[in-house]
Amino acid sequence: VDKPFESAADELVSESKHPLEQLEQLDQTARERAQLGDMDAVIECRIKQLSLQRLLVHLYDFPVAELVLAQIKLVEAYAVGGYKKQAQDHLDQARETCRSGVLESGEHAELGDDVQAQRLEVDLLLAKGISLYHESKFDAAEKTLADVTSLARQVFGDRTARSGRAHGLRGKIAARARRWDDAVWHFRQALRAHADGDTSEDAVRARLELAKALHAQGSKDEAVNEQRAAIEILEGSADPDFVAPDLLASSLAQLARWLEARGKDSEPEALDLLQKAERIFDRCRHVQGPSSTVLDEADAYITGSSFDAGKHTDERAQLRLVQQQKAKAEAARDKESVHMLNAEECRLRSSIDMTRTLVQKAVEIKREIALLQLKVGNHSDALDYLLRCEYLERWLHGSQSANVGRILKALGTVHLAMQNIGKAEESLTEALHIFEIHLGTNDPVIKDIRAKLNSIAAAGGN
Repeated sequence: VDKPFESAADELVSESKHPLEQLEQLDQTARERAQLGDMDAVIECRIKQLSLQRLLVHLYDFPVAELVLAQIKLVEAYAVGGYKKQAQDHLDQARETCRSGVLESGEHAELGDDVQAQRLEVDLLLAKGISLYHESKFDAAEKTLADVTSLARQVFGDRTARSGRAHGLRGKIAARARRWDDAVWHFRQALRAHADGDTSEDAVRARLELAKALHAQGSKDEAVNEQRAAIEILEGSADPDFVAPDLLASSLAQLARWLEARGKDSEPEALDLLQKAERIFDRCRHVQGPSSTVLDEADAYITGSSFDAGKHTDERAQLRLVQQQKAKAEAARDKESVHMLNAEECRLRSSIDMTRTLVQKAVEIKREIALLQLKVGNHSDALDYLLRCEYLERWLHGSQSANVGRILKALGTVHLAMQNIGKAEESLTEALHIFEIHLGTNDPVIKDIRAKLNSIAAAGGN
């Protein structure tokens, strides 16, 4: 007997719960996974939600409109994940259900009155616009999203989240074309679409996009004010369903960059903001389970503290083992084992991808703190952060990567400033060998490293 398909959704929702409870939990899980960039897991959650909605319609006469909305959510997930054909297929099925009232099973279902049909048309158009946007068909997406904002105004009024989402995407399209005045206008409209005092994630993201567009437009003080306002909302959010910490950390980091660019007087506040972002990020990492292991390893490596590898999970080693086991099962034509190992391989790949996302964000924040510490003259703190970055970059990209080369070059510069001549020469020499692999011999980076090494050699000879 074939085992049921195993997915992220199966792991994170209990089928013993009532279908409505499962739907609510899956919605929360989808939002969490989307923030981590794990769109395959989001898709699995949306597929599960769609199957639950079908169950509710068939067995309990729930409204067909809810089934259509579940299918639309799946369309959006497929579109964002880059699955163009699947997104289009489900969009066509949802539209056919709306048009004919006939379900995929062939049963006829009562969709509702004309008003309900118009409301669903807004959602279908929005899903189409989202799909076109993620296919990079920006002209077609702009036209479709303009239709969304027009129809949404007629059906729902001036203030609706649907209009907000459409204006938000139109703002992104304008920003891609560097039409900053248009981008600012659309992001203002996206923010206006939300009710006064709305602190939802969509409303906060609209404000953050507005801040970025204002900064690019040249209205830098207003951009900083909008960014501060968004951060204040994120810090004060008491909504348990609002997945905010990672968004808050990245928002603090962005504000820090803008303040640093203002000059020396703003550097201390910028540094405080980056360190606050790091603290928030560190709190987030401790709820990530095995994905925080590499960050703990980096801490132990720098501080010299003990690290009990036996208590942690090396998922990359696990993945290699599962792949070996699957190859043996395939050779033995053991279909049941292959099925189970395929599911485990998918789970591990998803978890590893999440780990990489987490570590990459950690590196970005720590690198910015290191460079700002160096800028304000805190050489010892800069060194500590750069050593952590070196460890994490080696884990992410390998010891001979250009990313590691850049960190080693920065380490050499810090060691020189601290008069650690031997360590400076060691770091710069390793950086030179890496860059000679990736860059031409006349590249300015290589010339700069050689000049530093020559100065060290000259000083040693005197």
